[in-house]
Amino acid sequence: MKIFEIRNTFDHLADMSYDIGMLPFDNFKSFRYKIIQTDKIELNHELNFLGNLTAIENSDYPICDQSMPIISSKMLNILTQFGGLEINKYRINIIDDSFLGEKFDLNGNIKNEVPCIVDFQIVQPKLKISLLDYDKSDYDPMTEWEQFPTVIRKFVVKTPEQELPPIFRVTERPSSLFITEKVKNKLEENEIRGIQFEEL
Repeated sequence: MKIFEIRNTFDHLADMSYDIGMLPFDNFKSFRYKIIQTDKIELNHELNFLGNLTAIENSDYPICDQSMPIISSKMLNILTQFGGLEINKYRINIIDDSFLGEKFDLNGNIKNEVPCIVDFQIVQPKLKISLLDYDKSDYDPMTEWEQFPTVIRKFVVKTPEQELPPIFRVTERPSSLFITEKVKNKLEENEIRGIQFEEL
């Protein structure tokens, strides 16, 4: 079985190193940490970003300054077709960064005249799956916990103990998102933009 890591493409960038930047809020740092965990995050406010809307409209997987996995509704719909999708999702607002006027009203809501895209969401897979074959892989173990790797030079995938969902995290590489080959092929068939794949 082939497993692929999802990565952003960077060839469209010019002056910036990302497509969208997150606007800070209370417990912002905590949210950044929790998003790579599996438990749903309770929010009492919207998640707002600034970005180049022209660039965003040509991407289904924009680059976020906080390295959060953000996907378009088109990409989400494709993942949903496979069934077994286990994710939490958090709708976001992407505000035009070239708009010079006041963007929010007194209640903190985005003003009607402000250009904004709402067709994207942060995705948080509910599953972390161990896929590292510890006997065949080449890695450095953690000092505190020898059974867990730090640097992995050669990642040999073991046979999963369960059927893999369309998108998931890997226990030994938790900051990235992974998909199976059939999901990769479907994304390519539908010309999902701004994304590239690296076989694990």
